[in-house]
Amino acid sequence: MTQMSPTKPRKKAAILCARQFLIENSIQILPIDPFIIARKKGWGPVNCVSFAKQEGFKGKDPLSLLCGEDADILSVNGSYKIIYNPFIKSRERKRFTIAHEIGHIVLGHFRNDKLRLSRGALSDEEYDIIEKEADFFACEMLMPLPIVKTMGLQKAEEIQEVFRVSKQAALNRERDLEWWGHFKIADELGPELLRRFGSYIKQFFSRTSQTEKELNELLRE
Repeated sequence: MTQMSPTKPRKKAAILCARQFLIENSIQILPIDPFIIARKKGWGPVNCVSFAKQEGFKGKDPLSLLCGEDADILSVNGSYKIIYNPFIKSRERKRFTIAHEIGHIVLGHFRNDKLRLSRGALSDEEYDIIEKEADFFACEMLMPLPIVKTMGLQKAEEIQEVFRVSKQAALNRERDLEWWGHFKIADELGPELLRRFGSYIKQFFSRTSQTEKELNELLRE
């Protein structure tokens, strides 16, 4: 049965999917490395120049393999393969790009017949919807809000340093804290995430005057 394309970005679903993905894959330390995660899942990532050589695309511009400017997902031998632009200078941008592509896979965008055939088959509105969903996923995967809140990170500079993201991504997360950090969605699946990252969070706070008892109480909230 053909799956219908979403009519609007499913922000909550994308956010919770990212948190569940971290839990299911036993991610426990920061900064989260989407390259390592993708490799463990068998999704690459491979830079498009290397991929073109491996697949024998002679005389073809490797960048032409990408649907977008930064990365794309191809089906290779029945599995997904993330290929990316190796000429992106910013390491932070590369990390977000890979997390974004992981989001497309995990959110099931390519289980939809229309999306699987070609992104070119989408209207501009439909394409914008799945791109926003993948961005929501990537942002939450790299900077899980329950962890950001528990660590007391409120400024973009602090978020950028801990999570190794771009300044713009950190600013977006700072805005999220201000606009919807107090809503229920900010804490859903939070306890399980905090248990997973508990050791790292304790190390982070070890430079402060907080006692072990205070830290344990913080992680139980």
